[in-house]
Amino acid sequence: KTHLLKRLSRHVDLEGLANHRGSAFGSLVDEETTQINFENSLAIEFLQLRTADSRDAVFIEEEGNRIGKRTLPQSMYRAMVDRLPAIMLETPMEERVQICVQDYVTDLFPLFESEYKENAHEVFRKTKLDELDRIKKKLGDKKHGIIHQQVSAALDLFESSGDSSGFYEPTETVLRE
Repeated sequence: KTHLLKRLSRHVDLEGLANHRGSAFGSLVDEETTQINFENSLAIEFLQLRTADSRDAVFIEEEGNRIGKRTLPQSMYRAMVDRLPAIMLETPMEERVQICVQDYVTDLFPLFESEYKENAHEVFRKTKLDELDRIKKKLGDKKHGIIHQQVSAALDLFESSGDSSGFYEPTETVLRE
């Protein structure tokens, strides 16, 4: 969704404003913005779009009412859910998995390298496994244990060779939940 949204001229990037990718695995290297800065940036975005041409549609990726630790203002979230039209995107599972691995591993890891240098793999591993642990209740103990082993093996492969293919199977499993 985010990739398509960024191709549109009139959009509000909630994930960008929150500095979070909007999923359980969406933590970035930099800290998330504060709630007040998130809301102020959101207001500024809408004001700029309104003054540019208020008749044209503005596109927003529906993320639920939370993007990381940030919360959408209730009135905006209610309008998105109850009153504004929605476009449903359908993407084949294989493509969704590829996009997720690209976004959350291949493209994200260089930011960890830049920030954490020789400790990048260690911090990346901890971040990814902590993110997985946050959805343990949703997955259930047994499935979480299996996925945890798969992600650990994928992290080992990625650290030793740069090969991200080990992330495909656990990513698909999580997406199907």
